[in-house]
Amino acid sequence: MLVDEIKSEEQTEKLFKLALEANPNNADIHSDYGNLLYEMGRKEEAEEQYKLALKADPRHANTHYNYGTILYEMKRDEEAEEQFKLAIKYNPSDAATHYNYGNLLKRMGHDEKSEEQYKLALKADPNDAVAHYNYGTFLSEMGRNEEAEKQYEFSLEENPHYVNAHCNYGAVLADIGRNDEAEEQYKLALKIDPKHKITHCSYGTFLLEMGRNEEAEEQYKLALEEDLHYLNVHRNYGTVLKNMGRNEEAEEQYKLALGADPNDVNTHHNYGLILERVLKLNLIPQLG
Repeated sequence: MLVDEIKSEEQTEKLFKLALEANPNNADIHSDYGNLLYEMGRKEEAEEQYKLALKADPRHANTHYNYGTILYEMKRDEEAEEQFKLAIKYNPSDAATHYNYGNLLKRMGHDEKSEEQYKLALKADPNDAVAHYNYGTFLSEMGRNEEAEKQYEFSLEENPHYVNAHCNYGAVLADIGRNDEAEEQYKLALKIDPKHKITHCSYGTFLLEMGRNEEAEEQYKLALEEDLHYLNVHRNYGTVLKNMGRNEEAEEQYKLALGADPNDVNTHHNYGLILERVLKLNLIPQLG
């Protein structure tokens, strides 16, 4: 984080504290202060502000939504669901609450209820690019690629600079074999945001599956410049290196992947294949 950004956050926090000294029962201030604290990584303090906001106004829909969102990100799913339900009770026409609740329900395995929330989000706001994107992501995960494609198209009509929509649209197009169009979407995403690690990873995987290992390696390197601990990159980068016969480097990437997630089955499998290959190479008698 830049020094100027840190100073700006500190100054904003001081203003919130002064505002709460003057009006300690203002739910809006508590809620907005909670948002700031969460953005600063101070989750426990953010949660306390949301609780204070709801103590001041138990019907404050925006706070229920914000509180539900951080609980979702903290994987406290049952508590998040309770907050989203209350947010919808007090403001049933908020699209963001519906699609975020839909994302939660999908993670909890309630696919039908999840889809209903996406539809309610789009009923509340048919022009919401993020709602179309989230519904498209749901549909692609369900294998309904043609429907997903339409949702991504709607999303990009509303916001042509929506990087995540370009990236996921590219993945859907790749799944249905429209590779040239898929690559174009990845390139558009990276033109908008050259540092978008998810697109670099997804584009790298696309190139890996196309057998374009050198280009895939470049994308994985760019992703790792943005996040050294990105599990999917280390795992897939290891596969690229394995394909190129660079076994020691591949082994290192698999070790890094397992450091990020020691229980990842695919990484264990690929790491085992590398060790087997290295063992075989060491057993081959040297000629000459």
